[in-house]
Amino acid sequence: MESENERKVDYSLPRILTMVLGLPWFEIVGELWKVGKKLMRGLSNEGMYEVLDYETTLELKDKRGENAIVRKRERVRYLQDNIIAYEDQAWGDGEILIDYKCTPGKPVDRYTPGNKTYILIRYRK
Repeated sequence: MESENERKVDYSLPRILTMVLGLPWFEIVGELWKVGKKLMRGLSNEGMYEVLDYETTLELKDKRGENAIVRKRERVRYLQDNIIAYEDQAWGDGEILIDYKCTPGKPVDRYTPGNKTYILIRYRK
């Protein structure tokens, strides 16, 4: 006949196994893997800046919307030191960026793969 202590062990062992096997181990291991990869890369995928404020205004100059003015205001905080340039982007059909202006900085280069145009803005004087 089983003693009182042996019965407690029999009941607690299946309960413990059920609890351990029921935990979301794959999710826990996956999250630990992501954190480990991020630490190994030195947090490089965090980006160069974070956007603090962003505002865009579209002013249509005609009823068909063929002529328009887009004004964009963006405030960013750099997450790295010694940033000397920023890459802006615009896209659309027709002649875009005819009167492109920016502050601070000066646009120094453009390239257009497809309908998207990238503008390199230099911060140095």
